[in-house]
Amino acid sequence: MKQTQVAEIASTPTPVKLYTRQLSPHPARTKLLAGNRHWPCNQLRTAHCFGAQPPPPPPASAGRLMTLRDPRAPAMGHRILQLGGGTPGVDAERAAEDAYTIRRYLQGVPEGQDELLREHALPLESNMEHMHGVDFHKGCYVGQELTIRTKHRGVVRKRVLPCMVYDVDRPEPQALAYDPEGVSVDGAAAAVPGETSIGRFEKRGRSAGKWLKGVGNIGMGLCRLEIMTDVVLPGEQAAATYKAGDEFVLEWGGEEDVKSGVKVKAFVPDWLRASMEEGQTK
Repeated sequence: MKQTQVAEIASTPTPVKLYTRQLSPHPARTKLLAGNRHWPCNQLRTAHCFGAQPPPPPPASAGRLMTLRDPRAPAMGHRILQLGGGTPGVDAERAAEDAYTIRRYLQGVPEGQDELLREHALPLESNMEHMHGVDFHKGCYVGQELTIRTKHRGVVRKRVLPCMVYDVDRPEPQALAYDPEGVSVDGAAAAVPGETSIGRFEKRGRSAGKWLKGVGNIGMGLCRLEIMTDVVLPGEQAAATYKAGDEFVLEWGGEEDVKSGVKVKAFVPDWLRASMEEGQTK
């Protein structure tokens, strides 16, 4: 008896035609059906729970509640999926949705098409191989040749990293922390347009990266490692152009003398740094 495997894709709202268009040119040995099923909010609820262990489900939820560990970063906790209406019935304190976004940014976990730019983001630049999102032993998939070649013969010079914005008249922060009151620009990180170029503060030179999205005083940016961080790339003795004390700026809107601007600093999360160093030794 043949078994049918069903995979559910959870994403930001995207027309099903987009998925169909991307899948149709790639024939498979087995029949592949691209479909769309909308789950009304009274039939399926999801939640995220932080902590080393997920809260135990209540006895009455048997068969209706699933708990899965989030594999992207060690401190991302667990995803809870509940069939049926109402809030997932677990013994945990409720928090606003921003708490999940802030946790992602502090851990350096990108999500959605504002942070993983559709048709532009590369898996390795998005840290997918360190978040259990790339299988280097799997057979054919779209982009496999470029991904494998970059892994074994190339160098990933840009990566999506958590960033912290701060006022231009303040010293650079030494640690990544959520402090929305610590920056005076209205809207702070959320006010910076997506894909704004990251420049060197009071210096000329090539772009150091681009801003993606943020909230409060933190967010995500696609950063050049050898310019914005002390990460030593494979085959190099030291970060090529990185200098401790260098600062970077985001400027947007208006004419040159009326632009809005904030400084920005990139951070390499401990888990990502350790995973990159482990990958270089293999």
